[in-house]
Amino acid sequence: MVEKIQTEKDIQRASDALASQCSHMQRVLKTCGYPPLRLRPTGLEGLVHIIIAQQLSVASAKAISERVEVLLDRQWDCQKLTTTSDNDFRAAGLSKTKIRTLRAVIEAIQSGHLELDQFENMSTEAIIQQLTAIKGIGPWTAQIYLIFSLGRCDVFASGDLALQIATQNLLKLESRPTMIQMEEIAQQWYPFKSIAARFLWLWYRVDKQASTGLPI
Repeated sequence: MVEKIQTEKDIQRASDALASQCSHMQRVLKTCGYPPLRLRPTGLEGLVHIIIAQQLSVASAKAISERVEVLLDRQWDCQKLTTTSDNDFRAAGLSKTKIRTLRAVIEAIQSGHLELDQFENMSTEAIIQQLTAIKGIGPWTAQIYLIFSLGRCDVFASGDLALQIATQNLLKLESRPTMIQMEEIAQQWYPFKSIAARFLWLWYRVDKQASTGLPI
């Protein structure tokens, strides 16, 4: 069984397994093909990129991330982040809230309350607990880090709006499911909830493109 998603082959094996146990996911696979790998870096670099992406479109997050990379000279360490001024971060496009979150992350690392270098050996629940203890990091940020940086196979971002909309459309529900309802729905996709999320993001994009006629 696939336990971590690290390669395109992992994606394909897990997708085939999920499609064999769920007709809805089989439909997405037949319509859209395999989801992209989209692995992010681990550690501080990956976490910073995900914090930047909070509540932003993919295009906006990418543009700001690129500016932050240049600002930091691609030196993803506590010292570089600490010595970069708030004004420089704001000029790169970061909000005051996200700058405070980055400062809180650095403080947690330096105090030993956030052990990014130990995450590979920690449980999903322990990682979420460490991350969400930091002000400015909620379940979505922690779950996205687990899915795309650590490649965990059975994590689902139940509060993600695109996943909620895609689930409503794919399952033909009368209303958009709540976070709690999404958590219940996602249980049917164990142990491939991360793959289900990837499928649903694909389905959201395809459905949106079909409804607008515009490329995503």
